[in-house]
Amino acid sequence: MDSALYMMELGVPAEVVTNTTITMAIGNGIHSIDVGLIIAPAIHKEVVSIAQMAGIEYDEYFPDNESDEQDAKDRVKEVVISKLRRSQPKGEAKISETMEAMTSPETEEFEDMREQDEPMDMAQAEEPQEPPTPEDMGMGLMSKGA
Repeated sequence: MDSALYMMELGVPAEVVTNTTITMAIGNGIHSIDVGLIIAPAIHKEVVSIAQMAGIEYDEYFPDNESDEQDAKDRVKEVVISKLRRSQPKGEAKISETMEAMTSPETEEFEDMREQDEPMDMAQAEEPQEPPTPEDMGMGLMSKGA
């Protein structure tokens, strides 16, 4: 349950934790698929009640609109920052570097591109380099030149 609570704290919905738990139990031979479908609501209630007892802010399902999705992303960033601060050895300044990387314009642009499912512009992609000619390679022992 510690792993499940950690995942819910990071923003994974309770429904996903429930389905994953049931799928793992089926894979391990603990019960069959039909039993998994029957007990799914009870497992979901148990996962939610454990999260409530632990005082974790969680989602039951994935958000439906963009503002909820942005709130979920902001919550994940806050959780990551707090985890980094707790695990950081004293005297090191790695958190600010990580935060700069997480909130950089390049990262935001990449996330926006991924959300829009737009293919990368070919002008942005690196042009392939041509292989060197035998004249450029030299005449060493392992060279392919003549």
